[in-house]
Amino acid sequence: MDRADLLSLIERPGAALLDGWSDSGRWTIALPEPVEEARFDVGEDERLDAFLENAARPGAGRGPDDPPFAGGWIGYLSYELGAEREGAAPRAERTPEPRAIFHRYGSGWDVDPAGTVLRLGTGSAVAPSAAPIAELAGFDRANVVESLPGSSYDRAHDAIRSGIARGDFYQVNLTNRFCARISGRPDARALFRRMTAPLPPPYSLLLRGEDFDVVSASPELFLRADFRTGEVEMRPIKGTEPRDTDPARAARAARRLASSPKDRAENVMIADLCRNDLGRVCLPGTVDVPALCRVRSHRVHHLETVVTGKLRPGVSASGLLRSTFPPGSVTGAPKRAAVSAIRELEPVARGVYTGAAGYLDSRGTAAFNVAIRTAVATDREIRYHAGGGITWDSVAAREREEIGWKAGEFFDLFGGRR
Repeated sequence: MDRADLLSLIERPGAALLDGWSDSGRWTIALPEPVEEARFDVGEDERLDAFLENAARPGAGRGPDDPPFAGGWIGYLSYELGAEREGAAPRAERTPEPRAIFHRYGSGWDVDPAGTVLRLGTGSAVAPSAAPIAELAGFDRANVVESLPGSSYDRAHDAIRSGIARGDFYQVNLTNRFCARISGRPDARALFRRMTAPLPPPYSLLLRGEDFDVVSASPELFLRADFRTGEVEMRPIKGTEPRDTDPARAARAARRLASSPKDRAENVMIADLCRNDLGRVCLPGTVDVPALCRVRSHRVHHLETVVTGKLRPGVSASGLLRSTFPPGSVTGAPKRAAVSAIRELEPVARGVYTGAAGYLDSRGTAAFNVAIRTAVATDREIRYHAGGGITWDSVAAREREEIGWKAGEFFDLFGGRR
């Protein structure tokens, strides 16, 4: 078996795959057979909190060479869940995927950074067979509906700048949804393969559902925590630049991003927000910023900051997520005011997009990505969002151009024409 074989196993509802998720090298972890499902819809926040309170209890801890996930729960929290917790009015629109869903796994398969195949848990030593991965069918640009086309986006952009002028907020993340009408549910494994090639993003995830699939090719770590030691970190991304295939042009773009006053200002604002979020649940004096505005190059160039802290004794996954979710890099600052503006200006629900997808491990650890570069596929549609932070210095035409090349990934990855 190899990484491609593991992807082929993610065939049935409830199956999941993690790819990346470690600073020490790329792990691919396939979980073909869940043993339990925990699903949460509107009005079930207390039940969700109780679940999170117990899902990542301090355990044996993880060694430096151990896989990032060794058994436990994999799933996501939707953006709408976090927005409502920050005071946004509930949306009438209901997405096909629930507000939160997790599956528990006790066995599966790993490929470690050296390419060695390992068995996870106590499952069978013989890998199950799986159906071949079907090729993706393309779709025409005419079949794609945008939530904020043309002048609609410009009006929302200008409304944010007016709010900044009034002092309502400093930055708001504004996104446009691209919804491709299709006939027949695509093979989510093929979507994952296309979205993660040729440079696998570091926090990728595939989760199969009964009537939906989530494919997340995220380059951004929302948070990672060890509830045994109390160590926690966030790695917000703000600032993006296209990455050219020519090494010299790619290097120039990275330098341009590193020296951009606008992008650095956005990043520092969100870093301060993350420091504040962690400060609510960390011991006094432990919140630190060991890396500020470093350039990370994946499919594109990003500015990434690292914020760390040490959790107060007794803080669980529920308390940590209550303090930090939804991610500041995809809301704005101050968070509550930015979330309110997003609710007013974006006409459709984000769903999983800009929520958080990841795992709660039985060893007492947890990690979640920021669910950007994320698609949701059903029998009738593929949804994909793109956006960016709006500040006083933003220009609508330039922001639309950035969204255009980010959305270009959508058309390129799924085989459609721009």
